[in-house]
Amino acid sequence: MALFVVVIEDCDLYGPAVLSIAGVAHLVECRFEGRSDSVFIVVAKQFVTGPILIESCTFKRCRFRGIGFIGPKDAQDKFLSGTMQPLISDTQDSLQAKA
Repeated sequence: MALFVVVIEDCDLYGPAVLSIAGVAHLVECRFEGRSDSVFIVVAKQFVTGPILIESCTFKRCRFRGIGFIGPKDAQDKFLSGTMQPLISDTQDSLQAKA
């Protein structure tokens, strides 16, 4: 499966899934369930079998739940340095509200 030249806005995206970003992709004001350092899987090779390929796509104000990303170390560095904020799951919200 692959997504090419797609713009997705204001969506909740649910996994389980792993995405591999190829070429240019933009994640604008997106949020991720879990810690940002646990959402990205580092691999030594650029191309691996299995993940959903995302190429020339833009995600605006989307919430990724149960979705990870995979790629080389330099891609992880870009991912972690971006404007992406962790998203606390609904379960965590309800537990915090009870405390």
